[in-house]
Amino acid sequence: MGLQGLTRLVAKPEVSKRITGFVKELDQTIGEIRRSILSLQEAPGGPASLRGELLRVIQEATSQLGFEPTLSIDGPVDSLVPDDVRPDVLATLRESLSNAARHADAHSVRITVAGTRLQLAVQDDGKGLPSRPPSRDGLADLSERAARWGGTCDIDSAPSRGTAITWTVPLVNA
Repeated sequence: MGLQGLTRLVAKPEVSKRITGFVKELDQTIGEIRRSILSLQEAPGGPASLRGELLRVIQEATSQLGFEPTLSIDGPVDSLVPDDVRPDVLATLRESLSNAARHADAHSVRITVAGTRLQLAVQDDGKGLPSRPPSRDGLADLSERAARWGGTCDIDSAPSRGTAITWTVPLVNA
């Protein structure tokens, strides 16, 4: 991210372009390292960890977005998040990333999964939701998935400021 910030300070376009190329190469390398770590953590043929499933969803969305979102996980989500909640967490992440890819014109997406209450936060730096979106079905689905588990889904968006989706579900075992 620091390198990306430097591109705005560089006066020569060719230098800025080279820095952008280096950033893309670093992003690809980081993605490869994450995939390698994931493959080492999961037993062959065993159930996938929630962390692994989150990384897979992110990897699937990377080509559609044109960049790899960043993921930060705080806490023991693999042991805290019940198996029956996982499909809704993953569907919420998929829908959020799909919306960012199709509508946001974003250059980055930051995903955070944390807390003794499961909190999935997806923040993009795109153009924000239009004042009258053509359809809000996908956004309504996010709220319904959270409500099914006694949680909430907050969507904060403004023109030129991007969109932040915060999906929160209480965890019974936490």
